[in-house]
Amino acid sequence: MHISEAVGLHQEFNAARFATSAPIPLGAREIETRRRTFWVAWSLNRLFAAEYGRSRVDLENIGCLPISSRQDDFTPLLIELAEVLPDEYTGSVDDFDVAFNRLFDVSNLPSAFELLKADICFHLYRRLRLSKINVGSEHVNIILSIIRKALVECLALSNFRRPWWNVISAPFQSVCVLLSIDSRESLAMVPDAMVALRHVASVYGTSLAREAVQTAYDLVRNSKQNKLDEGELLDVATRDGPAVEDPILDWTLSNGFFEALSEDCLGWSQFFSSGYVET
Repeated sequence: MHISEAVGLHQEFNAARFATSAPIPLGAREIETRRRTFWVAWSLNRLFAAEYGRSRVDLENIGCLPISSRQDDFTPLLIELAEVLPDEYTGSVDDFDVAFNRLFDVSNLPSAFELLKADICFHLYRRLRLSKINVGSEHVNIILSIIRKALVECLALSNFRRPWWNVISAPFQSVCVLLSIDSRESLAMVPDAMVALRHVASVYGTSLAREAVQTAYDLVRNSKQNKLDEGELLDVATRDGPAVEDPILDWTLSNGFFEALSEDCLGWSQFFSSGYVET
């Protein structure tokens, strides 16, 4: 981005200042190439900064015009995905509502761009958790939908031996996010994420891929053990329960209040559901 600024790509050529009074004129193709070069650099700067947790370079005087559309051109999709990322995070849930909805609306993407879309989704989820905001059910539905698509595309890319840079990180981060959400729906997707991760690792056979699989296995096992430990705590509470004839259990009401209540109107399902759902 600094190089782009230094050579003036962030401004239209006819608006840039030159040391000479008569700059060499550029043709339409060269002008379009300058615009595309800048907007690709701008997009990658935002995407990589979000993925690796680094500060991005924001130029204050961008005057470069949008690129023109072409047939079978993926550059506008790259720019559209980068534009999903908020310019700043105010800590408001509205920022994430807008970002998640915009991300969900970006559709009909090539396989590699589906993985970029998943990376943005993971970034938004991390920022949402860091902001101490409850992850709403509408957010979870979008996240799970994006993960499902990304896992399919990871398998497709690896089957065609196309080592896109996040073909291994997408299924690994999927496992992490699914365990973090910790709902029935998310945990049901963990096996699919593990299958995709193992498949990619078997195709490429790198040490990094094997390490990712082992780490994912450890995370899943630890999550399972935590749930077993929690179940054991509840089991202790019921192990020496009172007898049926115990007076404590003689809950009778003359108006038959409890008899009129079903599971649905008591709302036990919501009561015992995961804490990510907003009320």
